[in-house]
Amino acid sequence: MPATFSLDATDYNLLERAVIARFARSHGRLNATFFAQVLAWMFMSLAIFSFLRLSENQFGLQRAFGWILSFAAIGFLFSVVRPTIGQWLYKRYVLNASAAFFAQQSVAIEAGSLVLQSASGKSIIPQSAIIDQSQDERNHYLFITGTHAVVIPEVSAAALGTDFAAYLAACRGEA
Repeated sequence: MPATFSLDATDYNLLERAVIARFARSHGRLNATFFAQVLAWMFMSLAIFSFLRLSENQFGLQRAFGWILSFAAIGFLFSVVRPTIGQWLYKRYVLNASAAFFAQQSVAIEAGSLVLQSASGKSIIPQSAIIDQSQDERNHYLFITGTHAVVIPEVSAAALGTDFAAYLAACRGEA
């Protein structure tokens, strides 16, 4: 028998935490792209400073050196805050009231597959499609890719009973 549910902004924030925790388990806590960006700015700044230092004696560019240093510092600051600003803009877009994430959904277990249905469509997820799973006090997160997870509330999982427990066990290879 299918269980129906709706997710909210709290569930989305918990999903983000689950994705971040999975990423940290897989790749470590430090983000390599951030450090690559910092290194790029450092080397670009060093090149500019070196050029200005060499030309300072010939052309008297001490004032220009200060401006370039200021621009490099501002550029570095933007490279640090860019991910946070991007995440804020993304959340404003994703967490609007008409987002599919918040639609009324139903979940059932049929022939060893998880069946999700909403007004947007129907998804059938076989056990073999689940690459990882995690759980918190409110939801189960079944990862289909590194960043895509199906969110099943604990209440709906309990309503599915032993079928859901058997599905999870089969996903882990315990069946």
